[in-house]
Amino acid sequence: MVRSERKEREFNMRRAEILRTAEKIFAAKSFHDVTMAEIANASGFSTGSLYQFFEGKENLYTTMIS
Repeated sequence: MVRSERKEREFNMRRAEILRTAEKIFAAKSFHDVTMAEIANASGFSTGSLYQFFEGKENLYTTMIS
């Protein structure tokens, strides 16, 4: 039980970090000029790892603005 709570907390912390980083990048560039690879690199994740948190750039963006 404690282990799954910790994993969920870590997942949420990583997701929040990705969203913070993405917000900065989207603020500096237009939606179409930003890539998942760029967000991944800036947030310290691999591109494939981002897809564990978000289905794609559109999903990440809509999550960020909601």
